[in-house]
Amino acid sequence: MCLTRRAVGTGLLAALILVNTNNQRATAQEQKRPYFMPPEARDRLYELILRESWAKTDYARLKKAGSTGDGFAGAFLYSLEGDPRDAAVAQQWLLGKYGKGAYWTVQAAARLNGDFFKGGQVGIPEVYYDTDISGYLAFDWVHKGLEGELGFQADLDRGPRRAGDRQ
Repeated sequence: MCLTRRAVGTGLLAALILVNTNNQRATAQEQKRPYFMPPEARDRLYELILRESWAKTDYARLKKAGSTGDGFAGAFLYSLEGDPRDAAVAQQWLLGKYGKGAYWTVQAAARLNGDFFKGGQVGIPEVYYDTDISGYLAFDWVHKGLEGELGFQADLDRGPRRAGDRQ
């Protein structure tokens, strides 16, 4: 009796995991970019801007910031309005933050190719404690408007690769 109960329980658990995994994959594939600005959120923001004075003020502040080179504001505005000028501002900001010549990109490359980690795990706070997600949000918001200069865009569009895959 106990063995049967255990077998049935294991079978039900396996079926539940299989169904849940397939459901998660389907849901993930349905969600398009920008993931962090779905159409419902965009519509809600438009309504707030039309009805609320504080939203109008904040929207004007974002427009001004985006027009003066604030890449995060530009990315947000691009996800809201789709203006290519906002995408260009965001792209320049992203390249400055994550491009080949960006400070932390150069530092990371030098550390990987040098003697930096030979003495142990120094500099780990820079690896584990970087909690600034603004670049990730901006990339999601402006993904569709990016030009080919961002080399990692094609990699993200291709999807995950295994270690042995050729580029």
